[in-house]
Parts: sequence; structure tokens; C-alpha cells
Amino acid sequence: MSHKTIKFVYVLYLALAYVSLTGCSKSPSQLDQVLQREEIRVVTHDGPATYYVDKDGETGLEFELANQFAIRLGVKLSLIVVNNSTEVSELIKNGQADIAAGGISQPFISDAPMIYGPGYQWVTRQIIYRTSHWRPTSLDDIYPSQLHIADGTVPLSTLEKLKEKSPSFSWVIHPDKDNNELLKMVENGEVLYAVAFSNDVILTRGSYPEIRPAFNLTGPEPLAWAIKNTEDHSLLKEIQKFHGKITKEGKLAD
Repeated sequence: MSHKTIKFVYVLYLALAYVSLTGCSKSPSQLDQVLQREEIRVVTHDGPATYYVDKDGETGLEFELANQFAIRLGVKLSLIVVNNSTEVSELIKNGQADIAAGGISQPFISDAPMIYGPGYQWVTRQIIYRTSHWRPTSLDDIYPSQLHIADGTVPLSTLEKLKEKSPSFSWVIHPDKDNNELLKMVENGEVLYAVAFSNDVILTRGSYPEIRPAFNLTGPEPLAWAIKNTEDHSLLKEIQKFHGKITKEGKLAD
């Protein structure tokens, strides 16, 4: 065997060995990445039921839960606050956040880009009006383009199904506003009707005493945290353990 042939065989052997080693190496799991980073990135949006700042500082159900989860993992909480549920979902799908904790409703059918933790609160989407205005009893009572919706509050597929039942039904989507802002607009008489989750309506009644639910737009749905849907469920398992623990201890109810 010539010197050149031996050299070629040796180089080929090294190349195959490298491919074999790199192929066998596993990338860190979702949980390991969080622990190595020493930081959990949680995305949420402003709202009375999610996250807000009062005279005492940062608060809100999602903020409190996310902070407790970070403590459980022994890492720093990095909170990312965006405008609405659509932006929350996008950051998860793009890998820019680890957990979506922005009042995300858990679908009853599989949502491929995201996978959900345990449901921890049941809510309904409601049509909201001001007491000084006439109360609608169905979508047919709402004039075209008089219903205002924060982006991500109602899936487009749901709106299209509702339109099949009520052909005159139409709506206005606000990509730069959240539910709280729309409730404020209804309170101030700037818009006639809006869609909001029932928990947001209850928590804002003190600030917006004139708003009322006219009727339910959808049935009850559970809220849940969501993460990017991959074959790795290490972070999801920790979320399940965390919610199971705080539920059993009564902390979630508190």
C-alpha cells in the first residue's frame, strides 16, 4: 500500500470518527438549557389577570406564578412583557422565550407549535358593553365593525365559524392593544363592544364600574402555560410538577 493510500485511509478514518462522535452527542434538554443559563425566560402581557405594576411594584397572577417557578428551579426570572397573546405565542414559537404565561387558553384540539401544561383557571370569552348602551343578546344585535378585539384574544378560526352562523357579523382587530385597554375604551364610550376573558372583566370592575358582560361568546376554556412543542418534555414535566405541588398545597387557590 502506497504512502498516499495510507494517508487517505487515515484521513477517512478520522472523518468517520468525528461524524460518529458528533452524531452521538446530545444537545442539552430544554430544562438543562434553562439551568445552564441560570435564567428562565417567561413571556406575558399587561393585564389585571397576568402582569401589571402598582404602587408596590410588579404583581399579577402570572408574574407571581412565574416567580415561584423560577425560585423552584433556582434560577433568575427574566420576564418579557408584550402587547397581546399573539406576540406571546410568537416568542415561544421562535425560541425567544421558554414559557408563555400570558393568559393562554388551552385548545381542546392539538396545537402543533406549542404544548400546554395543566389548566389552572377556567375562563370564558365575553361580549362586553357599557351600561349606558343597549345590551345585545346575540351577535346579530351588533352592528358591523362595532365589535373590537385585541389580537390573539379570539382565534380567527373561531370568528369565521361564528360568522357562518351570523353572516352580518364583523369585527375590528387591534394588534397594538390588550384586553385591558379595550375594556377602558368601552368604559369611556370610545367603542361600543369588546371581547374579553371573564377573569379580566371581574378584576377590572373596580377600575371600570360601568362595563358589563352582555353574553358569552365561547364556552369555558382552561388557561395554561405553554412551551415550544418538541420531543423533549423535560421542562413540561417540571411545569406539571410545579402546578401539581401548588395546587395540592392550596397556594394556587390563595
